[in-house]
Amino acid sequence: MKRFALIGIVTLMMLAGCSTKFPYGTSWDRHNFVSTAHMPLTLTLVDTVTGDTVWSLDIPVGKQAVVDFEHTEDWTAGQSPAVPPNSMRWQVLDLDSAVANLENKQPLNGNPVLLKVSVRELAQATEPMPTKTTDVQ
Repeated sequence: MKRFALIGIVTLMMLAGCSTKFPYGTSWDRHNFVSTAHMPLTLTLVDTVTGDTVWSLDIPVGKQAVVDFEHTEDWTAGQSPAVPPNSMRWQVLDLDSAVANLENKQPLNGNPVLLKVSVRELAQATEPMPTKTTDVQ
């Protein structure tokens, strides 16, 4: 019975978009992206009204990027109509780093935005994965 309850809780967290990397297991409007050698990521923020690219980031392999959208009005995640963010804070961190205050800030014009996540070519990884060889006797 406990196993089914745990599976249910994990499923609900995944459906709600929650992350255990943030306080209380919630995400609000904060998002975490991990770039690996097998899946190097690029983030692109697009203004959906003008179609212009507002911001872009190639996340280095072996790092994580945290993006937090800030709103001037009271806003509750998941409720409609959504309030477009007026700014975005972000930072690239080591994988084992705890997230505190995000150092970088990108002002936004108040239009709705779309955060696109794309996978770069594997050849664009910054360093090859180390290989370990063992002698078999």
